[in-house]
Amino acid sequence: MGDQMLGINTSGSYSAAHGSALNKACVAAFEEASGFRPDFDWVGAYDGLHLIHEAFKKDERKRRWRHLD
Repeated sequence: MGDQMLGINTSGSYSAAHGSALNKACVAAFEEASGFRPDFDWVGAYDGLHLIHEAFKKDERKRRWRHLD
């Protein structure tokens, strides 16, 4: 989008600029691992995978997912 967007905050449901300690730690870990800053798309993917992971952990069959315990 260019330099004109510098300093602009969005009204989306996630911002890497959020000042909480948890978000700062998450952003730092993500940037170290990936080399770029997390964004709205990333947090959506994270939430979706977390939901799937928790569902597998609750699955009583657990035949194929023993590594999730």
